[in-house]
This record gives sequence, C-alpha cells and structure tokens, in this order.
Amino acid sequence: MNTISKTAIAILFYCLLVFPFAMVASAQEEPPRSRYSVRSVFHLTAELPGEPAKMKRFATQEPIINNAGEVAKLAMAFQLDAPVEKHEKRFMVRQGNRSLEVFHQNGTGSIRYSDNDALDAERTAAQLPLAGEAIKKAESVLSENGLLPEGARLLGTRPYAFEQLDEKGEVLDSGSSAIAVVYGFEIDNTFVRGPGAKAGVVFGENGKVIGCSLIWRQIKYEGEFSIISPMEAFENFKRIWPPEKDGETDIETNIYIEQVSTTYYARPGIYAQETLDPVYQFRGYYELKGKTNRGEVGEKEYFEILVPALEESDDAQLISTWGASRVFK
Repeated sequence: MNTISKTAIAILFYCLLVFPFAMVASAQEEPPRSRYSVRSVFHLTAELPGEPAKMKRFATQEPIINNAGEVAKLAMAFQLDAPVEKHEKRFMVRQGNRSLEVFHQNGTGSIRYSDNDALDAERTAAQLPLAGEAIKKAESVLSENGLLPEGARLLGTRPYAFEQLDEKGEVLDSGSSAIAVVYGFEIDNTFVRGPGAKAGVVFGENGKVIGCSLIWRQIKYEGEFSIISPMEAFENFKRIWPPEKDGETDIETNIYIEQVSTTYYARPGIYAQETLDPVYQFRGYYELKGKTNRGEVGEKEYFEILVPALEESDDAQLISTWGASRVFK
C-alpha cells in the first residue's frame, strides 16, 4: 500500500527542496534554512466523524490451511504433482515454474498459486473469458477450494494489459494477456484497507487458471480498542505536510480532505499480525502551486492516508497511497 506514483515522486521532488518530508507522525516543525518558503493550507470539506471512544478489536486466528495434507489437496486442485515442502513459516509446492505457497504461522494469511510463465507473458491471450463469465468462474474456483471466507466482496475485474515498444518508442504490439477477478474484504460494511485484505483469480488463454490467491487472516471479535479522537487524527495527518503559516510563500500546497472515516488496516499476509490495526482514513487531493528557479510549479494528486487510531500508537507510521484509485469494471 505504500506505493507512490511517478507523478507524485516529481511533486515530492519540489517539496524535498524546501522541507524534510517524513511519512511519520512527527510534529510539524519549521524547516531549516531553505531555498524556498513553503506552506500548507488545509481544506476540510468533509465533516469529521463523531468521536468514537472505541473500535472493535479483531484478533487473528490460525490460518485457514495449516497442515501438509490440506496443502497437498489444494495443490491437486491446481494440477500440481509435486511433494509438499514444509518451511519455518510456510508450505511450498513447486513444479517447474508453477508454485503454491501457503503460510501456516499464526497471525499470517497468505495463500498463493502462480503459473509464472503465463502471468509474465506479453502476448494477447486467445479466448479470454468475458468479465461476467470470469466472475462466475472465479467464485466457483474460490468457493470449491475453501478460499472465499465470510466478508469477501467482489470489486470487479481488470485486464492484464501489455504494450511492447520498439527502440523508437513506437508500439509493436498491445493487448490483454489475462483477466483478473478481484475481491476485497469488509467488516461491519467497511472495507478493510491494506495488502492483507484481498483475494482473486487470474485467467489466461482458454480460461485457464494461471493465478489464485487469498490474502486474508481469519479473525475473531475480542472486545474493543480505545482510540484517539478524530481531531487528534487530523492533527497527526497534518504533520506529514509542509507547515501551516501566514503570509505569502514561494510554494503553497492546498490539501482538500473529502472523506474522513474509521476502518482497519491489514498488513501483508506473509507477516504475523495479532490484531487488525484500527485507523482513520483520510481521502482527497492536493494541489501544489508556486514558482522556483526552474519555473512555475503546478501539480495535482489524489491521496489516501491512514492514520493509526490506537491511543498508544503515537510513533506509528502513517500509511499512504498516491494517485487515482484503481478502477475495476
């Protein structure tokens, strides 16, 4: 989830000229002697949520598949004819460039089948299923193998698009090598954020399954967390931007917050996580404008920033994504 688009990198380059940009919840400070003066202006166009003193606590459980026999059975479903290897944290089944990886450590949640040659192919696949057919087939594949737990919600489909260029940058070939059906996960009608909350199936030529994954932990409700107030979260959110100050500056960043809500963050499924992390979710966009010796600066970028909500998480890192949200059809 901590991905930054190329456009955002260019934007942040300007910012790095003038202030120390740290994606952590550390106090705003005036930058040291700098080449340009900068400031932020915050526009809270969304109402802050009511002040929940607590959020539900969801503790992680044993993985859905946690023994060699179950792994062998799943391997057969993907036509893998190879022994199950047990490692400290995971099982592996490997046959040529196809593999099945299942993490069995408590607090993890990662099951992934990959046909690497087919997934890496850059050629137009023959007879790819259409979106509706792919969705039906994906639900069947996941359900039949116990890989569609409660809380899974269909997001849609997306193609594996490719484009091959020649030395002059002209397009030699382009198309779709596969189609993916993608799921997210909800708790109490709220989507869980993060790389540990997704599932999907990828279909290649003739509708063959070339990828399948369930990245999700089994969870159980166990009481509640005490969390910080929305205003405290807002103040923490502000700390990753240039400081607020009066007067004209060389560069000004206007931050428009369009949505503030509470949700949960699931870390990558290959790592142990005792509970889902409660967070405040800030969504919106910012516009950066001004002038440097390189000329006029003018950029716009969308963001989603997750602020840790636990009272004892003052030093926890904020989690950010930049750029427009991926659209599924």
